[in-house]
Amino acid sequence: MSVEFDQLTNSLCDVYAERLNAQQKAELLEALDVLARDAKYNVFNNTFPDEGKLSIHAYARFKEMFDATALHTIVAAISANRTGKSVAGSFITTCHATGIYPSWWNGKRYHKPLMIWVGGDTSLTCRDIIQYKLLGDIGDFGSGMIPKDKIVECKTRRNIPDAIETIRVKHVSGGVSTIVIKTYEQGRAAWQGTEVDFIWIDEECPKEVYREALIRLMTTKGSILLTFTPLSGLTDLVVDLLDNDQFSDAEFPVYVAKISWWDVPHLDAKAIAQMLAATPENMRAARSLGDPTVGDGLIYPLPPDQVTCDDFKIPKYYPRAYGMDVGWNATAAIFGAWDRDNDIIYIYSEYKQGKADPLIHSSAIRSRGTWMRGTIDPASRMSGQADGKKLFESYSKSL
Repeated sequence: MSVEFDQLTNSLCDVYAERLNAQQKAELLEALDVLARDAKYNVFNNTFPDEGKLSIHAYARFKEMFDATALHTIVAAISANRTGKSVAGSFITTCHATGIYPSWWNGKRYHKPLMIWVGGDTSLTCRDIIQYKLLGDIGDFGSGMIPKDKIVECKTRRNIPDAIETIRVKHVSGGVSTIVIKTYEQGRAAWQGTEVDFIWIDEECPKEVYREALIRLMTTKGSILLTFTPLSGLTDLVVDLLDNDQFSDAEFPVYVAKISWWDVPHLDAKAIAQMLAATPENMRAARSLGDPTVGDGLIYPLPPDQVTCDDFKIPKYYPRAYGMDVGWNATAAIFGAWDRDNDIIYIYSEYKQGKADPLIHSSAIRSRGTWMRGTIDPASRMSGQADGKKLFESYSKSL
């Protein structure tokens, strides 16, 4: 029994303790137990109901996203944390796997058993998030989104305790759908192979995994749903999705749903205020709005508007210099100008390229100004090229 139902049971029993006889108390407890079991084992029917505070109508952005699946092959919920993205992902996956759709559903429908792939970061996160959303508690499958009476079989994943790799689900047509749980840590190769009808990507995946997933849908004319918060900023995948969204001129646009903390009824003003206060300033836009910003792990945890400015012509009297970090996989340089009067350094240009000769890098750097002085990572004195030369020596001669 959930904490909420325990509290409800205790409250009702306290209120009616003196008014009810033993038989009436037993009947009350039995009724409450039925309600608790309904909440635990009827998650699918209790999610996005027709009426109530948490009805589908209160989740207007999610409703728009569900409806968009009728017209768009690719739907991406690039949204805030704790808005219910994974709940929505497990809900639509269950709809397609079972062939059971709510009365308000205007999205894409499948009328046959499906081959479905769902993906997450690692085997552990798949077990703790995706598997939990779909199946419920370990040892109590059926307490998740997929109704207990629809689960035919669950096959475990090797080497990960209690992790499920394959779920077989009854479809209303009389057949059986298959859900395969995959991870990004398996790499692109693990996403090759068979044809797939529907794919749910939970949390951002590498772009090569995304591209491979799309290929699985080509012959089936299937669809894909992505649900994630853009905590890594403007990655290649995020840029690709946003550049080809429903407002672009793309031939086959992606429907991008932006869902914030203020768009969902289960988060009230107090909860939002507490979460904002606990979120670093540079991550607030991503975590609360779903807007990609600077991401985690940067040296300076500041929002972009505090460290950027509009372009302007740099005065000639500003001293300039560059700094380099060298290597075979990537050589990079940044170029700065110093406003001495206000003690501000402006980073106004950058260079990065991999797998090229030092002469190539030197030429690119010198194109910014042959008169400019620069510094190089001291570790380059210890770095050797294939011919045994020190990188420091190579750049000293070419710059």
